[in-house]
Amino acid sequence: MKKYFSFCLALLAMSAFAQDVKIPDYVRGSIYSIRLDVPITSQLDFKVEEAAMKNAFDTLNYVNHFRKYNGFNAGERVMKIESASEEEAKAIAAIMGRKNPDETDRRAAAILKQLEKDGVANRLVCKWFSKEGNDGSSFNYDKNYTTITKLGLMSLSEDDKANARNEGTASLDVAKAMADPLLNSTYVIVTDFDFMSGSEMVDKKIKEKTAPLYAKLEKAPAMLQSTIKSTIESTVNVTRSSLEAAFPADLRLVESHSYLFRLVWDSEESFYANGLDKDFSKADYHLEYVNTASGYAALVTFDGVTATKKLQASVAKKSISALDKNIERLGNKCPEFSPIEILYTTDDGKFFVKAGTEEGLTSKSEVTPLAKVMDKKTGEVALKPAGSLKVEKGGLWNNNTDPDDIEENQKAAEDKGDANLTYTTLVGTAKDAIYVKLVSPKAYKDAEAKAAKKAKK
Repeated sequence: MKKYFSFCLALLAMSAFAQDVKIPDYVRGSIYSIRLDVPITSQLDFKVEEAAMKNAFDTLNYVNHFRKYNGFNAGERVMKIESASEEEAKAIAAIMGRKNPDETDRRAAAILKQLEKDGVANRLVCKWFSKEGNDGSSFNYDKNYTTITKLGLMSLSEDDKANARNEGTASLDVAKAMADPLLNSTYVIVTDFDFMSGSEMVDKKIKEKTAPLYAKLEKAPAMLQSTIKSTIESTVNVTRSSLEAAFPADLRLVESHSYLFRLVWDSEESFYANGLDKDFSKADYHLEYVNTASGYAALVTFDGVTATKKLQASVAKKSISALDKNIERLGNKCPEFSPIEILYTTDDGKFFVKAGTEEGLTSKSEVTPLAKVMDKKTGEVALKPAGSLKVEKGGLWNNNTDPDDIEENQKAAEDKGDANLTYTTLVGTAKDAIYVKLVSPKAYKDAEAKAAKKAKK
């Protein structure tokens, strides 16, 4: 059956090419977003804020909000977790190149354990190959590939979308050929929200800063303990003064940690061999941990009769903004997760992108131009780095929609950008490039090398 299916797929793809319907140059990553249901750690009363955060997250329209990703839903958007074992935490730490796990590793391990227990990877695969609207809880195979077709065609350029519509069924064949790349770019992001005061944030950051020193103190011989204790005391004093200036005691904040996981997908042939012809609930699919991003946003205090409603609206905005920024940070940490932007050229030959501070660009940002390159041996066409671009001096577009955010206010003047611009101009080389990744060429190269090394294993 596998050979027959591959043969049919090849014929379909050739038929599509014969009619000039192009397979998309890239695919849009799919995000299944989940919120952790865990207690707020603050000693203060944040009941109103917590309710506003939950409502904002649980009612968010992902399809409209994350336009550069496929809005995905494979069941519940809220999950509870239990503690992971030390061995499970060490496995996560090893992925991040650490021997001893920290609190982030332990939380990531606990989340991954629960995702596996809930069969989320199976639900994602099930949703991809079921009819549109299926939440993944039961397998309803769709031979018309409705979901894959819809989300695959979203990766087409506007011109190619028009061609696909004109070609009718041939465009569906092209979308079917995208099953593997679409599933290989499917992610789960689990976000842990918390609320705290400025003084609690200071104490938390000091604890994080000194944790490695206390760990060293426990193992140090008696003759070195005095020196380490002195270092801890000095670190606390210096750190506390600078933190208290940034986080006044009466400040109220929403903090978020977003944990990213990727669907482990072999191939469509493997799916037919291990999923379609057997009990799908027993099919063996998994998620792998990628990375974590954290951030915070200051909350505004309101007075008067409408204080509660204003506070709820503000907290809702700040909570989703915190999630947005974590997704941007994860894109910078993991180039394969970062969305692709179209590269434009002005009439006078300057490069520009319709992105700015809202997408995480700074005055010092470098981005990776991508061009279509054909492999001489296989004839396959792929996007490859084609030079290096950086933000032009004075060319950073300030499209930030949350100017009151404490992180935005702490930026240097040059990194706040120009709100009068409508795009960000870039300088450098970009031979035949048609897209850019909003990550540096080094980060992109390192990610490719890591992926290649993993593929060999």
